[in-house]
Amino acid sequence: MISVREDIVDRVVAWRPVVPAFAAPCPKAMPGLCIAAVAGARLRSGLAHEAELLSMTTLSWKGLLRERKPDLVLVEACPDESVADWRIAGGAKGSELTNMLNFAKSLGIPTVLWNTQDHTCAGLFRPIARRFDYVFCADTRETEDLRSIGLDAEVLLPAIQPQIYNPFRVFSHADALDIGVLYDGLADLLDKKQSLDVLRRATKYGLKIIDSSREVAASELAAIPDLSSCILGCVDAANRLVAVKYAKTALFQDSALRTKTDQQWAVLETAACRVPVIHAGRLAQDDVRQGIAMEREDASDVEAELGKLAEDDLY
Repeated sequence: MISVREDIVDRVVAWRPVVPAFAAPCPKAMPGLCIAAVAGARLRSGLAHEAELLSMTTLSWKGLLRERKPDLVLVEACPDESVADWRIAGGAKGSELTNMLNFAKSLGIPTVLWNTQDHTCAGLFRPIARRFDYVFCADTRETEDLRSIGLDAEVLLPAIQPQIYNPFRVFSHADALDIGVLYDGLADLLDKKQSLDVLRRATKYGLKIIDSSREVAASELAAIPDLSSCILGCVDAANRLVAVKYAKTALFQDSALRTKTDQQWAVLETAACRVPVIHAGRLAQDDVRQGIAMEREDASDVEAELGKLAEDDLY
């Protein structure tokens, strides 16, 4: 008998590459810096290469802080499922998070909040922000908004871990995958949140479509039949990295389903793998993607740029 969950998994369009996943060097504990963290998977994997990282849970935090006395406590304001138990959004008095912060301060351990989301999520995390010694924001607008209500917030832009995101790859695998143009945004296409014209023009250059934001069922693909041959499927972080590393170029559009900072992180990670990045549209002057992504105003401009890259020997 098949369980309901197994039936759902069978219907999800998932991509599992035919080549091995990229294995980053094993993180080595950095002497001199110990961080106790409540953070999402992306930040944890990056910080593990920079410091001795202690991942706290709602059950382990008190003993960990008392015994290890880390140099600082870092909490990431993000919607990652791995931090859901902490209920960072809201930060009600008497919650496990506020108890942890109070205990850390009683031990003289500095507490740091890094809001890695943009201002659209601001209302969720502002109540708890006042309880931290230091507050950083990946979004400049959110930093300004927090300052306007009396919080001493600083900008800390999205960044990547070069031990994970780098140009190293096995070149023979590129032929096996044959990803001419990588597009991570299948869910946006199905929800009619993005222009299909740009994607249709990219098909002649080897377009492959994935989605790292949510699961997509096979039944949903009927909405875009002309792109069905280009769809690889949903990916986790490891398989997304494989797709990025072996893509010849990557195409981005503004996403309605992802925060601006999440989109910025994706572009930085892709560029760090030395994959040319094209953004269909215009970016704000203060956007961290400026100068990293090639901005092309409309579909015809995107098509022309893809053509130039295809003719380039280095490409």
